[in-house]
Amino acid sequence: MNPTLFNSYLEVDLSVVADNYRSILSTLPEGTELIPVIKCNAYGIGALQVAHALNKVGGVKTFALAQIREAVELREAGFTQQLIVMGGFPLHQIPAALENDITLTVFRPETAAAIDAEAAKQGKTANVQIKIETGLNRIGARPGEELDALARALKNLPNIHVAGAFTHFLEGEIPESELAYKQLELYLGGVKQLEDAGIHIPKRHICNSGASDWFKDAYLDAVRIGRRLYMDSRDHPLSPDAPGVVREAVSWRTSIINLRTVEVGETVGYDRIFTAQRPTTVATICIGYGDGLYEQFVKAGSPVLVNGESACYIGICMDQSFIDVTGIDCAIGDEVTIFGKSTGGAAISAQALAATVGHEGVYFTSLLSPRVERRYIK
Repeated sequence: MNPTLFNSYLEVDLSVVADNYRSILSTLPEGTELIPVIKCNAYGIGALQVAHALNKVGGVKTFALAQIREAVELREAGFTQQLIVMGGFPLHQIPAALENDITLTVFRPETAAAIDAEAAKQGKTANVQIKIETGLNRIGARPGEELDALARALKNLPNIHVAGAFTHFLEGEIPESELAYKQLELYLGGVKQLEDAGIHIPKRHICNSGASDWFKDAYLDAVRIGRRLYMDSRDHPLSPDAPGVVREAVSWRTSIINLRTVEVGETVGYDRIFTAQRPTTVATICIGYGDGLYEQFVKAGSPVLVNGESACYIGICMDQSFIDVTGIDCAIGDEVTIFGKSTGGAAISAQALAATVGHEGVYFTSLLSPRVERRYIK
């Protein structure tokens, strides 16, 4: 697609992504693997581009995905690493997964049996990882009876190899979370239960981006990194000279397409979402929620940069949106930065923006639609 036909673009600095990976890896003990999580098209940033950038760094043994389709896309692009699908999946996708040597997650005996049957049909051994339920209550086998039942099933399935076991923190972003400590204890108890049942667990992993900042006891055999490849913690960012510090790698920019002064009492947008309390200069920008712009920015009065100065949202439609630029020197065609750096050097971090609406910065990149061009630099 001709890049001039996009109304906005996400600029991705792949050298920053690579530097962030190196920085995090430098804090891990020798022998602890760093697993990039590039699910959801690398949180909307571009899975193939990020994977290629990390391949150039070297040493990446595993990529983690959420869906089988995502893993097949990487395999078809030539990536030879272990590809783990950490989410649940429809059983009819198992043949394609095994044809592409993708590691699947198991937590129910019947799913394990279906994988074993397909592996026998294809004449191969299927790699799986066990998801242990420790409190998120999304997918996973709870330690105790559920995990025992899964272990019994796996021992009788000759075409399956257990490559590891994992779980996921609820409060990994909260340093010294009591719940995180309890989850680690429960998880390790589940691993011991599996080992006692004769199921060897060669790779144990629980740490996500948030916990990797502080929970060194949870590093175990591998640490999974998603958000932290692209930006720091929202509430507990590391100091610039701290080991493992990361920089923000993405910027979303668009432009002004109209300017109008709205008088007191006049309204803007559908359902009169904004009523002027003073003469207000309104800029219309050429993106909306159809592009991935989050509607709650209006309610929160979230900031947006216009020529390096802070403005705020007053309305968001599907294709165009409104910002209050009263007092800001701007013109039609001028740059608007949703998050990241403006071309002039001003910045509004995705995490600072996320704090205004109670989300993570990668939530916003994950929302971005194909209408937003991705530009990769360095």
